Amino acid sequence: MIYYEEYGDAENPTIIFLHGMNFPQTFYKSYCLAEKYHIVVPHIYGYGEEADKTYNTTQVVDAICELARQYDRNCILVGFSLGAQLALFIESYFPELFRGGIFISALVDKNEKMIKSLIKPNLMMSKTLKWKRFMHLQGKAFGLKGEDLEKFVRYAASVTEETIVATIDNGIDINEFAEKFMSIPYPTMSFCGIREAAAVKNSLYRITELNGRCDTDLWDRAAHNIPMMFSDRLNKTIETYMESIFNGN
Repeated sequence: MIYYEEYGDAENPTIIFLHGMNFPQTFYKSYCLAEKYHIVVPHIYGYGEEADKTYNTTQVVDAICELARQYDRNCILVGFSLGAQLALFIESYFPELFRGGIFISALVDKNEKMIKSLIKPNLMMSKTLKWKRFMHLQGKAFGLKGEDLEKFVRYAASVTEETIVATIDNGIDINEFAEKFMSIPYPTMSFCGIREAAAVKNSLYRITELNGRCDTDLWDRAAHNIPMMFSDRLNKTIETYMESIFNGN
């Protein structure tokens, strides 16, 4: 079983948060939702407590599905960036495991040239993951402190170049499973920041074209930072969505 953290009462509907690249604590500011819901936070292979492995999409998908099955469809996926790509992919192929999904800043409309162009700059940026002082500041921006902050710094330093390359070149391209995404039988949501890279916004437009049951939006003022910097709005959005899915409001 993949390593995961959990918060709240397991009898409540479950939110499985799939974190972004490098940072298992992406949704730290949303853990307060555990007052009403059961929160589950798996550490994607290659990151956090699973850093001894190298990221592999097939293995991660299998592990998340195994995790979700124990909640007997009483759950949704909420993913950001890498986690959103995975959530969208998983719900397209295994919709029977979930009641809904929220995809935040999902880069899923891709081509080979784009993928190659992303690898080098991400490898260069990954060097900052080893700078403890910088990562302390980054962690504080996530709202972390104490032991959680120290874990954040340790997790960042443990990410390998092999995982970074495999994460970017992960084989998740919505154009290869468009029909399955179009057939998701329940309402989903997808949004990103208006200040995000064009490729992320283009992915949102593609999602909008393919599935009319997916409620899409561009968030004013936001960039690639919604869970960290716009957590109040995000948490209200998740709560409203959960109420509509599980209470029929």
